[in-house]
Order: sequence, then C-alpha cells, then structure tokens
Amino acid sequence: MTNRTCLGCGVELTGDVVTLEHILPQWLASEIEMPNVKLQHFRHDDGNKENTLLRAHGLNTYATRQVCFRCNGGWMSRLENQAKPLILSLMKVERSVLMLTDDERRILSRWAVKTAFLITTSETTKFPMPWEVLYALGRDEGAGPERCYVFACQQSNLSKGFLYNSPSDYLSEDGLIQARLGFSIQHLHFVVFVPFDKRPRLARIAAGIHTPLWPLGLGCFAVYKPIPTELKTVYEYLNFLTNLIEVGLVTEQAISLDFVRE
Repeated sequence: MTNRTCLGCGVELTGDVVTLEHILPQWLASEIEMPNVKLQHFRHDDGNKENTLLRAHGLNTYATRQVCFRCNGGWMSRLENQAKPLILSLMKVERSVLMLTDDERRILSRWAVKTAFLITTSETTKFPMPWEVLYALGRDEGAGPERCYVFACQQSNLSKGFLYNSPSDYLSEDGLIQARLGFSIQHLHFVVFVPFDKRPRLARIAAGIHTPLWPLGLGCFAVYKPIPTELKTVYEYLNFLTNLIEVGLVTEQAISLDFVRE
C-alpha cells in the first residue's frame, strides 16, 4: 500500500499527524451555507451534454484528510486569517476587485490557489497536480503562487452559495497541460490555472469581466464576448464565466507583415 503524504508539505501522514482540513474553511461555509441546500458534485459528459450526480453533502463536511497538523494549524491557518477580510468584503461587493493592492492580490491569489488544489482532491478524475507549487506556498509565506495564473470578477448574477467546475485544458499531442478551476463564493468568482510544466503561456480574457490577480502585472490579450441570453441556470453561467478565460502555450510562430508604401 502506498504511503499517503501531506498535500501541504509532503510529509508522510501517519496516524499521529493527519488532520481534517476543510476545503472551504468553516468560517466561510457558515457565511454562505443555505438551509437544506447541498453541495452537489457532477461529472459532465461533453458528448451528450449531460451531468451525472456523483454525491451531495453539506459545505461543513467538504473536507480532506490529507493534510498534516503543522500545515493545517500553521501556514494554511495564517493564510485563511489574512484572506478572510478580503473575501468577505469582495463576495458581498463592499469592495471592488479592481481596487486591490499588490499585497492583497498576492494574499488572495495564494488563497485561491490553495483552495483550487484542495478542490481537485474531491474530483473523481484526478489531475497530475504539481504539489511542489503548494509546498512552496508553505515554505515562503511572503511569496505568490509560482507559475499559477489567477483571475477574479464580481457578478451579481451568481447565487449566494458555493459553486465550482473544472473543465479540461489539453493539447491533442500533449494530453492535459494544466488544471483549470473555476469557483464562485456568493458574488465573487475565481478562475485558477495551474500549469503542469514550466513552458511559457499567454492569457486571453473577456474585456470588462475578469481582472488578472496573479502574476502581478500580467499582460493579457482582451476580446469582447457578450453574455449569452440563453443561459438558464446558475451552473450554465458559472461555466460561461470559467470558459471566458484562455491560457495557452506559447509556440514558435512565423509572423509576416505587409507594408503599404505610398
């Protein structure tokens, strides 16, 4: 049997060090949990456009037993305390994502990446996550999430609770190239890209919707995409928001320019 290791640092998880780490912190679950509403996990089939319900449970039991007590009560706990006032004010639209300072963007991006990594543990289809990226957040609490791309927006059309999705990003010749996680907390929506390798990438976003949080100063191509009128459910809207952002590999290209001479 393969020994389990901590998702936050890589230490072997023996009986005396393993703890229960909530994927959504309990303070946040209590803010957004609605009576008699369960968190539902679906498998989406692109072929027939159907969703299969896998399981349902309350937000307060959305957790993993793959984190050691040092990470749970240490850097992860400190990160939650730093991010809490930012998340509460943004999800209630008391502040704008556009007005965040560089340090606030770093804190929020660290939290979004940590949450995205933990969300993948609840997925039926497992991504080959580069856990060393998460380990680095614990080793240097002043650093941002290495190699990751984080975007956020505030949308009044999103529901009060918690929603997430994880569409695949792949190239036919390379297979999966990165994990893409979209999740919404009340009116606050994140999209997190976690590359599986160190090849350079470019991002394209919809103008006026998402704001790049990390890396700082990230330059993005912008396109205009109107919100479709046929979106009928909040899940369809979540998928639309998450799929608005594209982060792709940079490949060698030949570019020709035609000059007009008068």
